[in-house]
Amino acid sequence: MSRRILFLATVDSHIFYFHLPFMKLLQSLGYEVEVAAGEAGFREKIEREGFRVHPLPFSRRPLSFANVLSFWKLFRLLRERRYVLVHTHTPVASFIGRIAAKIARVPLVLYTAHGFHFFRGASWKAWLFWYTAEKIA
Repeated sequence: MSRRILFLATVDSHIFYFHLPFMKLLQSLGYEVEVAAGEAGFREKIEREGFRVHPLPFSRRPLSFANVLSFWKLFRLLRERRYVLVHTHTPVASFIGRIAAKIARVPLVLYTAHGFHFFRGASWKAWLFWYTAEKIA
């Protein structure tokens, strides 16, 4: 059985700044931890920390064609690498990742909502869009 875990975010900088300690802990427990994210200049830094990075062409704009492409690339990655867990972060990657993981039959999906779109003062259009997306995912 695979002991691979995938951390997923729209941009690699998010992984680098917020999740390396958790990834290192999982690695110390014997898991093979990998990253899939859009490239924002942190791929080499993450790889130097000992993690394989799979670049995806995510866009922060939810309705971008790049996200459709990212879905298919992620789906293939999930099927090939057979992760036991996918941990999703950031709104766009989390929406796409949860759906792709379900279709790819990943046994466990963990979603950390960072609340980027649900804060006092957010536009009602953004709130409604992301609320609906969260319900779908």
